[in-house]
Amino acid sequence: MTEEPQEEKRTAIKAWPLRIHTLGRFEILSSEITPRKSRKAQQKPLQMLKALISFGGRNATKGGLVDILWPDSEGDTANQSFATTLHRLRRLLGNKGAINLSESLVSLDADICWLDTWAFESLVDEAGVEPEGVFDKLEKAVSIYRGHFLPADDGEPWTASTRERLRSKFLRSVEKLCYLYEKRGEIDKAVDCYQSALEVDDLSERLYRNLMSCHNKLGQKADAVSVYNRCCRIFSAALGVGPSEETEAVYRAIVSE
Repeated sequence: MTEEPQEEKRTAIKAWPLRIHTLGRFEILSSEITPRKSRKAQQKPLQMLKALISFGGRNATKGGLVDILWPDSEGDTANQSFATTLHRLRRLLGNKGAINLSESLVSLDADICWLDTWAFESLVDEAGVEPEGVFDKLEKAVSIYRGHFLPADDGEPWTASTRERLRSKFLRSVEKLCYLYEKRGEIDKAVDCYQSALEVDDLSERLYRNLMSCHNKLGQKADAVSVYNRCCRIFSAALGVGPSEETEAVYRAIVSE
């Protein structure tokens, strides 16, 4: 657990005693001072926190968490392990009220905890139904998404669904924001946005195609070709394949002009 040195971050913490980041990294920022614990002692409580967040952070079933953390335990043993780990997690977070347990449902307290996935999805959802301020909402949402959900735990099957849902929302938000930039004639901003998005997700082929098209609209054919070549290199190295026919068609149209 770390503390934020910057004044901006300290100010933000005043609104929430706990700030939890899961997009691009796993980090807990707390205004509380907690005793140091060994890495081994932290492992199970933090896994419980990650699993709870994977379930949305609200109304996760006790049974679902037990199945993830103690798949081979049953009955009293599983219940005791759950109770002990929840107690340790609350102590680790430095705030007993941060996690609520009611009728076998486990939730993070939204008045105590700021969670980046909550903030991200809230902004995306608001941008989809409230036209006013859509640029600000989408820009903030995209800025919160620093990387894919719990990247160090991408081998855990219980993170997959949440990771893909958030990734899809991120990519749709980037495309919508860049479409609005282009509609306002701010193609250079769309270029910057696509480039930043590719730093987060360099396996999204649509981002490459859209960036190529934006460069072409700005008369930057060489840059468009460079983006295509980058796509080829990354897909070959990471996936062992080349770009799709759709991407090839965009490339051919650009170089033939």
